[in-house]
Amino acid sequence: RTYFRTLIREWSNMDKYRIDKFYTLTRFILREIYRYMASRHWNLGIIRLFNDAIFEEVLRVHNYGNGVRFHLLDICLDELALVNSEKENGLPLTEATFLDCMEPYFAMAQRVDDKRVHERVMEKVLSRFLDEYSIVSDNYPSVADESKGENKKENDDDASSKKTLV
Repeated sequence: RTYFRTLIREWSNMDKYRIDKFYTLTRFILREIYRYMASRHWNLGIIRLFNDAIFEEVLRVHNYGNGVRFHLLDICLDELALVNSEKENGLPLTEATFLDCMEPYFAMAQRVDDKRVHERVMEKVLSRFLDEYSIVSDNYPSVADESKGENKKENDDDASSKKTLV
């Protein structure tokens, strides 16, 4: 919560070189939070604590612009899928826990008044999930094959981990 609060507050004072570093740090922090959740067997209490923090500090309407919000929307699904595909991180993600993890983004899509932000949520989270990570996607097998690019066994493992997202 403190990291996101500080990042939002200082965002307008950063130059482009520092912003790139904070983009990378934000991606790393989000990935580690998802890894922690997986290691704790996707405990609903932990997921809700994180969801509350992310919604209150980043996703809800505030006066500091959309930079951090847009970046979080861009990376949340990738990082969640990456953590889910790692074998050593505990339990795989199920449909219910996936929906629990995506709850603040769904709430944002439902409540946001800014048309640009709404379009970004729909494009980067909801539509992208259906297009790339859902087993009902037309290009689902090709995404799984391209993501690993190694032998067939690893592709099958990756595909099965992505299937648990839906």
